[in-house]
Amino acid sequence: MGDHVFICYARQDQEFVLKLAANLKERGVPVWLDQWDIPASADWDLTIDDALYDCARFLIVLSPAARASREVRGELRTALDEDKPIVPVLYQTCRIPRQLRLIQYVDFTSRGPDNEIALGEALRALGMAGFAPPKPKKKRLDTQALEEKPIGRVIRYFDQLGVVGIELTDPLHVGDVIRIRGRTTDFTQQAESIEIDRQRVNQAPANAQIGLLVNQPARVGDKVYKVTDERRKRVLLTERDKNEKPIGRVIQYFDRLGVAGIELTDPLRVGDVIHIRGRTTDFIQPAESIELDRQRVNQAPAGAQIGLLVDQRTRVGDEVYKVTDKGR
Repeated sequence: MGDHVFICYARQDQEFVLKLAANLKERGVPVWLDQWDIPASADWDLTIDDALYDCARFLIVLSPAARASREVRGELRTALDEDKPIVPVLYQTCRIPRQLRLIQYVDFTSRGPDNEIALGEALRALGMAGFAPPKPKKKRLDTQALEEKPIGRVIRYFDQLGVVGIELTDPLHVGDVIRIRGRTTDFTQQAESIEIDRQRVNQAPANAQIGLLVNQPARVGDKVYKVTDERRKRVLLTERDKNEKPIGRVIQYFDRLGVAGIELTDPLRVGDVIHIRGRTTDFIQPAESIELDRQRVNQAPAGAQIGLLVDQRTRVGDEVYKVTDKGR
C-alpha cells in the first residue's frame, strides 16, 4: 500500500481542488491528483484504479457537481469497499452522501482553499500532527499577458466608414492580429488597412494616431491588444473566418479527464481547429491531443473512434466540425 492521499472530485470543482491540493502538498501531504500524476500515454482508468486501491487515505471534495458525478460515486464506493480512511471536504453546500453522514467533514463552504484554519482542520483529519510552513509561492505567469500585448486605445469611431481612431503605445503592422475589448466590445481581426494623416501605410510607430478599418463597431475607451501567441491567433481568427465541415460526433465524455470520445466520419490531425456544437455546447479549439486505442497519434482516419482532450464539457450527440480557412 502507498502512503498517498487520493483526491476524489468533480471536474467542475477543479479550480478549488487544484488550489487545495497545492496547499496540502506545500504542507507535506503526499497528495495524488489525476491532473498531476497521470503520465503521458498512460492508461487513464488503470492508473486511477491503481492510485485508488493503493492510497493510504481518501479525500473526497463534496459539492452538487460531485453528487451528480458517476465517477465520484464510483470512486467513493471503491473506497468504502476497500475500507479506506475517508476525509470529506465540503466545498459547496449539498446533501451529504448517506455513507458519510457519521464522518465529520471539513467545512470550506465559507472559507477559501487558502484559509489556514480550514487547512489545519484538513491536516488533522488526514492524521498530520503538524505541518511544514508553506514554501514561498512562485510567481505565476500571466498567460494572457504572454498571448495579448496592450498596444493602444480607441479615441474615436466613424460609424459610417467602419473606421476606428486609435492612439498607439506600441507599433502596429498590416497583418498583425489585434483584439479590441471594452465594456461591450470584444472582437478579433487582422489589421488590414492602416492610415496615418489620411495616407495608407504598412506600419505605424508607437504614439501615432491611426485610422483602422474594423469589422465591428468599437467605442471610445476600448483597449487594443496585439495577439502574440500563434495558437491563440489561429483560434481567435477562426471565429471570424470560419468555414466548417462536419467530421464526426461525440459518443462519450470522460468528465474527470476532460476527454471526449468522438466517432469520426472524416480524418482529423493534431493542429486542426475544430468546433464542437450541440444543444448546450458551442466552442472552438485546436486538436492538441488525439488518442486511438489508448495510444497518442498525430492523425486519425475516417471511421476511427478517438479520445480527444477538450477545453470544455461536451455531451453525447454533440456534432464535431473541422474549421477551415475562409474560401477553401
